[in-house]
Amino acid sequence: MLRPLAGEGGWELVERSYNYGVPFAMLLLHGFGTSPREWVSPLRDVPRMTSERARGFVLGFRAIIAAYLIGHGALGVLTAKPLLLDLYASVGLDTLVDDPGTLNNVLGLFEIGLGLLVLRVATKPVLRPNASRSTSARRRPSAPPQAWRAGPAGHPSPCRPRGRR
Repeated sequence: MLRPLAGEGGWELVERSYNYGVPFAMLLLHGFGTSPREWVSPLRDVPRMTSERARGFVLGFRAIIAAYLIGHGALGVLTAKPLLLDLYASVGLDTLVDDPGTLNNVLGLFEIGLGLLVLRVATKPVLRPNASRSTSARRRPSAPPQAWRAGPAGHPSPCRPRGRR
């Protein structure tokens, strides 16, 4: 967070949102505490993760990712950071255009667009893809798959014993 004071510019601070955003989200999860002593003592209890708190985390982490993308894109578009041109050249991207500055602008605008998209577009749950369906509506297999029927002595067998067809 001291990057602007070190002369690196404000977009470096925005781009490094992952460095301070995630610890800040964890602080928000646990709470600020009631005394300064609680800031340096081990956590004894962690609040339950409610759906409201989970939605807050999703929004917070989306903001962190968006800030990273927007900040990184702004480093290319607004500050024309030379290090980015060196990195693009190291993987051969500089051969795609005549002017390396154009590449910096195109990729920077693309990243800014992605960052805005992360903020704008609602996401579907990844860990619970069937969360919208009720339990009774889910299909349950009526029998185990053919390859996993019980083998000799009732043990599951991934394939049929030899000699049987």
